[in-house]
Amino acid sequence: MPSPDLLLEVVVLPMDDSGRVVVKAVGEVDAYSAPLLRAAIMIALRRRGLQTLIVNLCGINFMGAAGATCLAMADRRSRARGVRMVVSHRGQRALMRPLQLTGLLRLLAPESRAEPGMWPRPKVPGQARPMTAVAAAPRLRLTQLGAR
Repeated sequence: MPSPDLLLEVVVLPMDDSGRVVVKAVGEVDAYSAPLLRAAIMIALRRRGLQTLIVNLCGINFMGAAGATCLAMADRRSRARGVRMVVSHRGQRALMRPLQLTGLLRLLAPESRAEPGMWPRPKVPGQARPMTAVAAAPRLRLTQLGAR
C-alpha cells in the first residue's frame, strides 16, 4: 500500500538490456487515479527499443472500470507498436474480476506472483534514481526512474 496520504503510487522503472520496462502501481485504480496509471504507461511506451511492457499490479487493492479501460487502451497501444504487454499480479480478486469482465485476462502473466525476473535491472549502475517526480493531483504520485 502506498503511504496513507496517497491513493495511488506509480513508478516507471528503467529499461533493462532485453528491452523490458516495468510500470509498478500500488494502491487503488479508480476514475480519479486511472489517468496517473495511463500517463505512466504512455511514458513507458515511448521508450526506444522497448520489447516488453510489464505492468506490475501486485500492489493494487481496487481496480475500477476506469482502470480496466486504461489497461485496454495500453494493450491496444502496445500491440500497435509491436510491444508485448504483460500484467503481473498476485491473483487478487480486486484485479481479476474487472479483467475477466473486460476480456483482458489474456494479458495476465502466467505466474501468480511477480518473479524476480519481472524487475529489469538498470543498464547503468546507479541509474535507478528518480529523474522525474510528478504530483499529478493530490493523493497521487508518479515517479520515473532512469529516463531514456
